[in-house]
Amino acid sequence: FYSSFFGDFGFMFGGNPRQQDRNIPRGSDIIVDLEVTLEEVYSGNFVEVVRNKPVARQAPGKRKCNCRQEMRTTQLGPGRFQMTQEVVCDECPNVKLVNEERTLEVEIEPGVRDGMEYPFIGEGEPHVDGEPGDLRFRIKVLKHPVFERRGDDLYTNVTISLVEALTGFEMDIPHLDGHKV
Repeated sequence: FYSSFFGDFGFMFGGNPRQQDRNIPRGSDIIVDLEVTLEEVYSGNFVEVVRNKPVARQAPGKRKCNCRQEMRTTQLGPGRFQMTQEVVCDECPNVKLVNEERTLEVEIEPGVRDGMEYPFIGEGEPHVDGEPGDLRFRIKVLKHPVFERRGDDLYTNVTISLVEALTGFEMDIPHLDGHKV
């Protein structure tokens, strides 16, 4: 919006730098569900994930890349021109995709919400002629046998007798980190 009035000075007003040049092809984004326990959500944790990622490596030979349609004008005679469309490609070094094992560390922050995503920029599917996509880990909190999370609160069901309800009682409930409540 601002560049149409003031010109593009290289500033990006709230934009994403990866969206700056839409002509660069990108690989696909990958979304992976990362299952975590309620204890990990309560205390926080670091989870290591091993990923086999295809990576572009140089190979012998050349290949056609950056192919684009260009209009060519040919003069047929005085005052007569013909415009034709043709495919123009550059020659680039050849590449091949090789699987490479990578270990990624995902920090599970205390209190993280179910469905929250942790992005790893450039760790998605590669693109031979462009940038790789992104890898995003989506948090899936596993069901807990004792506690249920609702917002920032934990709920549990405890069975008590009628006498305990009428006369009062004390009970220790082990919390997610082991301390007694």
